[in-house]
Amino acid sequence: MALTVRDPRAVASLVFAPTYDPLGDRHIATGMGIPLFVTHDVAEALRQPMVIVAGELSGDEMTASVESAMRAYANAGGTLIINDPESMGAQDL
Repeated sequence: MALTVRDPRAVASLVFAPTYDPLGDRHIATGMGIPLFVTHDVAEALRQPMVIVAGELSGDEMTASVESAMRAYANAGGTLIINDPESMGAQDL
């Protein structure tokens, strides 16, 4: 499978729930003229300068490896926005 090359300025809207539509993320980015794409792939999202974790997290998504990757991303200067920071698993970030 070929790797999709994304705009390096684009914001990644990381969606864990397959039925969740990050309409708010799209609306805000479009209004500000910022490119945005939606992905379910943590590694793909974390290659962008800003990641919005869209929607509520059940806690199942935040495995130790996902949490570690997100923490490393933020510590390295990436901007990580969690839409629902009170969701299960997001409290430690």
